[in-house]
Amino acid sequence: GPGLFDMGTSALNLSVMSGITIRGSGREGTILTTAVSGGEAILMGRDNTVSDLSVRNTEGDGHAIKVNSLVGERGAFGDESVPRIFNVRAELQGTANLDSKVIFAVNDVLLENSVVVNNTAGTGNNFGVVAQSEGGGVADPQVRVKSSTIHVSSSGTGSRYGVFAG
Repeated sequence: GPGLFDMGTSALNLSVMSGITIRGSGREGTILTTAVSGGEAILMGRDNTVSDLSVRNTEGDGHAIKVNSLVGERGAFGDESVPRIFNVRAELQGTANLDSKVIFAVNDVLLENSVVVNNTAGTGNNFGVVAQSEGGGVADPQVRVKSSTIHVSSSGTGSRYGVFAG
């Protein structure tokens, strides 16, 4: 439902569960905040969906959302097994002395009708969305971004990237 939900320094881990959907009451109506340094506010798995809410991590050295789908779990886009982020505002704030990634996708993710904001300062590199192979992942990670806005602040001394796949 609607409201501001402060998770302290905890994260919401959906990665070990299958078919989970977290749905709020809209980006302005449901806001999850956390202060997880070096981690993420939400850790998603292969066929999880996060929609209709805002996620804010106030520790710059971390992620708002990390998607962790391994090679054996990869599905085709349009298939229910691809992790989906729909109508979400994902934001990272604070000071980043390491790389800061608002959405960090290990392998594939579908991002649609969402707003991604990296407002971190510091010496680290700032990313909006990153897709990369990791831990037995696929050779070519795929990010589908549809009808979304990605903003990476010009604060700090590190490099800035909107969408990065590698």
